[in-house]
Amino acid sequence: MYIIPYVEELLSKSKNLAASDPKTSFSYAQQALQISKNNNLQIHQGYSLFHMAYACRVMSEYSQGLKFAFDALDILKNNDDMPGVLKCKNIIGIIYYYFGSYKQSLENFKEAHELMLLYPDANLESSILNNIGEIYKDASENSNAMKYYNMALGITTKNNLQMNSGAIYLNIGEIFCRQGEYQKAHAYFCKAFDIAKAHNNSLNEAEAEIKLGKSMFFLEDYQKAQSYYISALFKLNKISNKYYIIELLINMSELNEAIGISPLRPLNEALEHTLAMSLDYKTSEIYRLLSSYYEKTQSNKLALDYFKAYHRKEKEIEASNLSKKLEIMSIEFNYYKEKNEIDRFRSLAEKLEQDVSETRQEVKNLKEENVSLMQDSIVDELTQLYNRRGMEKLFLEKLNHKSELFAAVIIIDIDHFKKYNDYWGHIQGDACLCLIANVLRSLPYNDYFSCRYGGEEFLCFIDLETNPLGFEVAEYIRTSIENLEMSYEKNPTAGFVTVSLGVKQGFLNKNNFKSFISLADDQLYISKTSGRNRVSVQKD
Repeated sequence: MYIIPYVEELLSKSKNLAASDPKTSFSYAQQALQISKNNNLQIHQGYSLFHMAYACRVMSEYSQGLKFAFDALDILKNNDDMPGVLKCKNIIGIIYYYFGSYKQSLENFKEAHELMLLYPDANLESSILNNIGEIYKDASENSNAMKYYNMALGITTKNNLQMNSGAIYLNIGEIFCRQGEYQKAHAYFCKAFDIAKAHNNSLNEAEAEIKLGKSMFFLEDYQKAQSYYISALFKLNKISNKYYIIELLINMSELNEAIGISPLRPLNEALEHTLAMSLDYKTSEIYRLLSSYYEKTQSNKLALDYFKAYHRKEKEIEASNLSKKLEIMSIEFNYYKEKNEIDRFRSLAEKLEQDVSETRQEVKNLKEENVSLMQDSIVDELTQLYNRRGMEKLFLEKLNHKSELFAAVIIIDIDHFKKYNDYWGHIQGDACLCLIANVLRSLPYNDYFSCRYGGEEFLCFIDLETNPLGFEVAEYIRTSIENLEMSYEKNPTAGFVTVSLGVKQGFLNKNNFKSFISLADDQLYISKTSGRNRVSVQKD
């Protein structure tokens, strides 16, 4: 008696979490599928598979998503559940779209739209029309794209589907941006922002603000563009949406360059995110932008390095797409095996398999070449020490070799660095950071590494099994930096640059290395508040 409500509750949870937490969404749908199979609930099996397909689409696992969607479509067709069939045709169209198979995508969307004459669903119909518009927009057929966007907008307006309207306004605004009609684009982006704000949807607000910033950039109102970008960044950091942060950082780099500021900081931060999330196409775009910037600044070696990296990444993407095509064709072959198109699918699958085989060795070579590029992504550009990404990588490497280490984490912060920077200027400030980095790079110890932790903060890890205890190492660092005799001002009484240090030492493992850093940071605070130019230690 209670099985069906429980399954429907699982599917409701899966639906609600699909966009924000697709892994958990998939898990709920998978549980619902198993229970439905055990109790022969055919229609619920179909909807469980549909939600699994949707979660796969969000996670960019397109081949798996397509398989689940086809399986769901068969079950729901056999049970004459036409609303479910329409949803399956829509998700199949979306997966084909993301895969770049526009022909198959359009076929599924248009078939679903025709079926809606018999089974109307305003929400789904507006989404499908909007999706068709997206395909035409990507194909640069702007007039066709606008035709479908306006059809979708008519349905959302008539049925008061405001959130759908917001998404369509953004798409229409992008068309006007492409056509150079930036004022019109801005007006549509404002409408989308107002809807998101009315519904208290921070993600949609941030997306609209990114577009608003872009339109202001094109209108050369750089101050307003920056204001929109900063507001969007605050919202995205709050909800930890890295995907939109990447787009925003790329836009901010473009703005920085336009107003005479180096675009490297936002580009490098965006690069760290794309590498962490394995977003190859975005990584490729950033390599291209970095190459272009270094070419403009006549840093020819770096320009060439990043151009090569861009070229290699594009080759990797091409080869990866071939592999995905083979997976897709294999799924289609199995699905259509009862139809009279087997020979066509078999011949295409054989061709794709040959293509993938020919590129497999090339991909291997490209990945080996990219090892040096990965080094760039984990090294701080200014000091050439490891950055935070590099630090985490090294920690994990150390702890892969040995489950527990007797070690120390030392956090170093330059005292009154703003005073030094303000007096001598940013170029000399950078030189100060590099001199301190040289000290940390050449400590007279074994089994240690240093990184730039952020701004004027550095971090040093040292294995204490073969070295002095943490206080002695930290004290050596402190005195070595003071002995550099970098004056805060020309006035001889102003004193030399000093550092404060916080140390956490004890037994370090994979589960506590982040808490080690936090506890070292607590000790740094004690050093700062008790007079600076000193070492504070917390022991186990």
